[in-house]
Amino acid sequence: MHTARRGFLFENSPDNLQNKPHPAKILAMIYLFYGEDRFSLTEALNNLKKLHIPPEAEDFNFARLDALKNSFTIDELFQAAEAYPFLSDMRLVVVTGLIARLGKSALAEERAAARASTRPTKGGKLNSPARPTTPRERFLEFIPNQMPSTVLVIVEDKVDKRDAVFKAVEKDGAVREFKPMEPFAVEKWINERAVSLGIKLDRAVAPLLREFVGNNLYSLSNELQKLGAYAGEGQTVTTDMVEILTPEVQESKVWDLTDALARRDYRSAMVQLSRQRNESTLSRSGFTRKTFAIICNQMYDLLRMSELYNARQTKNEIAQALNMNPFRVEKTLPMLRNFQPGRLEKIYARLTEADYSDKSGKADLNIQLDMLVAQICLEK
Repeated sequence: MHTARRGFLFENSPDNLQNKPHPAKILAMIYLFYGEDRFSLTEALNNLKKLHIPPEAEDFNFARLDALKNSFTIDELFQAAEAYPFLSDMRLVVVTGLIARLGKSALAEERAAARASTRPTKGGKLNSPARPTTPRERFLEFIPNQMPSTVLVIVEDKVDKRDAVFKAVEKDGAVREFKPMEPFAVEKWINERAVSLGIKLDRAVAPLLREFVGNNLYSLSNELQKLGAYAGEGQTVTTDMVEILTPEVQESKVWDLTDALARRDYRSAMVQLSRQRNESTLSRSGFTRKTFAIICNQMYDLLRMSELYNARQTKNEIAQALNMNPFRVEKTLPMLRNFQPGRLEKIYARLTEADYSDKSGKADLNIQLDMLVAQICLEK
């Protein structure tokens, strides 16, 4: 029975929805989804929902539970998983953090159960093996015996492959890790996503988005939808549209200005500022505020990165601590070499003063921006 079930799961994975199987052939199913790529994980959950539950019956046959809530009990999960479907052949139950929840007290529970089963009775005989009593033991017994009309999906951030629950799900169901997409695969994903959304892309658009947005699939999907809406139905998205609408590309143009400020290269900084001002489609005031905001954000990011980098944090650890795209961190870190100790703090303080002066009406930011460039580059 397990072999047939396991084979069905992989043949009808969340990514293969071309031929919906006949309900009578569906056996009990359990999945474990985990990993950092939450976009693809969410897509896989949505595909499972489409595969098993008609849209009109979703309210009755879909349940989402959070096992990390203090109020959660294993019986709550069993009740959801053992309910019969209504107006549908299947139910879908998604529970997040279950393995993490069961693992917190698993060791203490298992030791207590082991002591109880080996403790001699008054007559000197050992206790007979007890039925599962801990939530962990009860769930392990439940896995191969769940309702054939329920698809159960466990969602975790990360898992220990040595864990008994992981092994049990791997044996009786399907385990899938969602890893961040490798750079070489991002362009293909962008083009395929655009096709699925009915958006036409110029050949150079996917490489440009990959370069500046990285492998953040949520951001890439949002950018594609925004660009498609801007281009209009049936029209092709061009690189010019990307440069106008994508924030990461706009920010990248200010990198040259920021780099010149870091090197105190006044001439290059003014050339960059003048060029960007002339190329911008914004009003002078709009360009000034946007450029000033980007400079402030970049200096603040550099300041935070500097603290973590000096604390010997890796690129991935810095990205996680700052909730930032690793691609952006990798691109930003080399700039730290241009700043002497304490210089970032002085520049950021100067930017803060300029922001306050503008908001309080004491100075015009349009004039201040040019003065700030001169002060940062020329003051000792």
